[in-house]
Amino acid sequence: MTVSPPRPQGITILGVLAIVSGILGILGGLAAVGLGTFLAITMPGTAPALGVLGLTALAISIVTLVLGVGFLLLKSWAWPAAVVLEGLSILNAILTVILVQDIVGAAISIVLSGVIVWYLDKAHVRAAFGAPATGFPVVGTSLDRYLPWKRGA
Repeated sequence: MTVSPPRPQGITILGVLAIVSGILGILGGLAAVGLGTFLAITMPGTAPALGVLGLTALAISIVTLVLGVGFLLLKSWAWPAAVVLEGLSILNAILTVILVQDIVGAAISIVLSGVIVWYLDKAHVRAAFGAPATGFPVVGTSLDRYLPWKRGA
């Protein structure tokens, strides 16, 4: 019988936050889909944008909820999934700056995602998930030279 390392406290916090966020997002997504459907029925010609946004929020929230459970159970797929999702969040924030010009919101998102990736890259967190000691999903070790905490390691 192998003994797995204990779940890091930061992963417990991220897992609980992801579950709460997922549940609230699912409720919000369902409300947006319902309101969008209501508006489309009562006001013909209304763009279905609210319903589409609601479905998108619903999908993202379900993934977030599943990821939170994966964090709490230290599932091996949760670590690479979180790294990829945080990378996509950073790309989304950059697009937000370009398309919407919401610099403050995007900056907050980039900082939060960056801190989460930095934390997920810690040796004890990688070990808890059974992740490789170096490299990231999709890009391997090609980004290591650009990450300040990897220089000189």
